[in-house]
Amino acid sequence: MSKIHSIKTVKLTKPTTLYDIGVDGNNNYFVYDNTLSTGVLVHNCHGTSSNTGLKIINSLNTRYLLGLTATPDRKDGRYFLTDLTLGPVIHETAAESLKPSVEVVKTEFKTEHANWTYGQRAIEKDEDLNELIIKHVIADVQAGHSIIIPVYFVSHCLDLTKAINKAAVAADMDKIAVSFDGSMKKMDRQKAIKDMRTGKKKVLVGLKQIVSTGVNIGCASAIYEFVPSSNLPKAEQRLSRVLTPMPGTDKLHPIVKYFLLNTSSAKACLRNELNNVLIKVLGARMSDFTKQTLKQYLSKNGFDDKPTKEL
Repeated sequence: MSKIHSIKTVKLTKPTTLYDIGVDGNNNYFVYDNTLSTGVLVHNCHGTSSNTGLKIINSLNTRYLLGLTATPDRKDGRYFLTDLTLGPVIHETAAESLKPSVEVVKTEFKTEHANWTYGQRAIEKDEDLNELIIKHVIADVQAGHSIIIPVYFVSHCLDLTKAINKAAVAADMDKIAVSFDGSMKKMDRQKAIKDMRTGKKKVLVGLKQIVSTGVNIGCASAIYEFVPSSNLPKAEQRLSRVLTPMPGTDKLHPIVKYFLLNTSSAKACLRNELNNVLIKVLGARMSDFTKQTLKQYLSKNGFDDKPTKEL
């Protein structure tokens, strides 16, 4: 709601007015009845706790408010404002989902940057790390996976997509990757999702903030995590992108693949995400090798000299 670009009024049968509020190219419909006999339906209602959301919702003089969301909690703790505005949660649905397997890949990546943004730039510029990611992409696509790769910057999104396609062509494959970022036109974003759903493309490289909440590709069966975050509600949504059951299709068992970066912030975020989302909420499975590798990685001294699994 902080990125509202338009508010339009659509005339319907009196006395009802339909407010079409466009958020980053998507439409959320707010229905306001002048007789106060109906109310307001709010999609992604966790956004109502933002300053802009509170201002809009509280300006509508209506009798009933109904909110829908897949993210009832917020990292910033402002979810209580949603409760005060719309009321408490009155119903929850339990959508069927698959249980992912966790895989890990040891990397040699290190950075001295304490600043998070500089650290992410270092990831973007690290040729060895990106080559390792591409190596796994080619192998996983050849094994039958459709992959989502969240990144932090548009430049990394575009560069990594280009590099994956170059490697795919070199491996006698079609261009398999498509980028997905906020700078794209709505029509191009829709095409990218359609190409993934139809199998024309096998890899979606997208901005993390968009992939976490705004992408629904049921056929996706693998997600790469090399920049885990401390935002657990969004982590749950992001990782759940590969857990949609697809009966009657050849979708492979979903995997969450962690590229283990040798930084204290990456370790702290992964530990939090792993324990409080993947294991506790999503019921993830891990092989003995994965458990042992993670134990080494998250220990005080990090990895010992024992080799980990290679492609």
